[in-house]
Amino acid sequence: QRSLGAVWSTLPSADRARLTELLRKVMQANYLARIRTASAWRCEVVSSRQVAGVDIVSVVAITASKRARVDLHLLERGGQWRVFDAVVGGVGMVDSWAEQFARLLKKGGMPSVFQALEAKSRAADSPPK
Repeated sequence: QRSLGAVWSTLPSADRARLTELLRKVMQANYLARIRTASAWRCEVVSSRQVAGVDIVSVVAITASKRARVDLHLLERGGQWRVFDAVVGGVGMVDSWAEQFARLLKKGGMPSVFQALEAKSRAADSPPK
């Protein structure tokens, strides 16, 4: 929703559901693959704060050779906390996806967005080489 901005409200519910599912699948595969490649890692909460109504929890993901700070942006919905953005090195996933979607929308509208996500989804389904 946040990455598509105003375009989201113009989409039929079937397209919203399709986009949400494709994006969830791509992101999950991408991040699970990264986690699985790190043989031993842990996460430490560094701080938490609220900025403009958004709760931000800063964590450090630690492996034997790397440390990465991640700011998780959370909202409470229906009694459950949901991460809606993760910011690493000053770059947020929402902004990154928004830039990609804007390019794709300009190139060929929603069909281009779906085509790109489906290609990434197929790649995520492929066994590693």
